[in-house]
Amino acid sequence: SLHDALPIYVVSYRANARISSSVITASRRDGTIVIKNVNTVSAVQVTIDINGWYGTSGLGHTGTKPKRILDTTTGLGASGRVTSGRSVSFAVANQLGIPVNAKAVALQVLALDPDTGTAARFKSTTAVASSGYQVSVPTAASMAQYVVAPVGANGKVSLTGLTGSSNFRADVVGWWTPVTTHYVVASALSVP
Repeated sequence: SLHDALPIYVVSYRANARISSSVITASRRDGTIVIKNVNTVSAVQVTIDINGWYGTSGLGHTGTKPKRILDTTTGLGASGRVTSGRSVSFAVANQLGIPVNAKAVALQVLALDPDTGTAARFKSTTAVASSGYQVSVPTAASMAQYVVAPVGANGKVSLTGLTGSSNFRADVVGWWTPVTTHYVVASALSVP
């Protein structure tokens, strides 16, 4: 069945390294997901945090091929390294085909030339400081992560440096918009 033929997502890792990665996946018909270590040499410890789920109502997702929306090295969206305590915001709503009513965006984020231990948070520009999605870069090597960032009422996303320093590139790969379902209640209709 379709529910049992789910897409496969690969998370790559190095020995003795802690990494953070995000995946959007469907569950099987019985509500379970499968995690499989294809490395037959080493055991892996996995911690899973569920950041949300899809239901029968709420927000609908639209995917797109990657489109660059932020590059702090060139000034696209924002400019300059994001350092500890520095916040930059960039427009997403009504950009690159993203609807003006988008509530969140899916971003493939690349930390460029980061300091070891760099961390930053993507959140809506109107959210409290501790909300949003955190990007962690444990080593001083450029690395990409998938981020779901809420969009503020002003159509922007904020990027705040928590520790360290890095330039960032982000490609939008999708967005979520409100889904409206209209029902006709048969008992409310009158037949002449």
